Amino acid sequence: MKGIIVDDEQNVGIYLQKVIEKNTPIQIVDLYTNPFEGFFKIVDLKPDIVFLDISMPQISGIELAKQIIETYPFCDILFITAHTEYYDAAKQLNSVGYIIKPATDEKIKQFYNAYNKDLAKLHNQVSKMEDLTPQQGRKIFVSKEGGVKVIDIEDIYYLESDRNIVRIITKDDVYHARKTLTYYEKTLSNFDFFRCHRGYIVNIHAVESITRSGLSTYDLKFKDIEKIICVSRDKYKTLREILRKINS
Repeated sequence: MKGIIVDDEQNVGIYLQKVIEKNTPIQIVDLYTNPFEGFFKIVDLKPDIVFLDISMPQISGIELAKQIIETYPFCDILFITAHTEYYDAAKQLNSVGYIIKPATDEKIKQFYNAYNKDLAKLHNQVSKMEDLTPQQGRKIFVSKEGGVKVIDIEDIYYLESDRNIVRIITKDDVYHARKTLTYYEKTLSNFDFFRCHRGYIVNIHAVESITRSGLSTYDLKFKDIEKIICVSRDKYKTLREILRKINS
């Protein structure tokens, strides 16, 4: 696991590297006192986790974290700071932790133990999808104009719940089925579909990006259609990890 430290005090950054590498299996590949240099290296090196100071002269760690999430959302962020007042702001960014300096051995151990448990849960969910049946050649059947229409699963972008029906959206058409979204969640669970919100199921391979839209929601964009749908906060990390695996 790779990590990058961004802290405007070099001696603090060096100390953090020693404590982190002593108490966790995380390898610190670089540390930066200039947050802008750190930002570009994060985008370039694509670390698994960033250890980020908050109070820095050029830009606050909170603002830098927003830029990191916007540009490379696949890394986790742990804030290590001398200030307590930014905790709520950090939590809104879905950071994986908030440590008050000094970052002692015990604090880093406690963080990593909790972090590792969360990672194990995520990897377990993702591993279930890695062995899924390919979408190619798989089909579902829906009613269409008094008859039955056969839809290739790989052509589906997303499914949307609308009261007593489910809309099935493909690139060229929209189909309506008198089923529940839960029914399709079970039906498509073996074919790289993911329920990202209580009202939506998405085809993982059709997703282009996910960006933050509010305190607890995210916007999901598709590759070939002009549609944005919501991703709930509790589903975001799992979906992000799935997309990271696909794109790695």
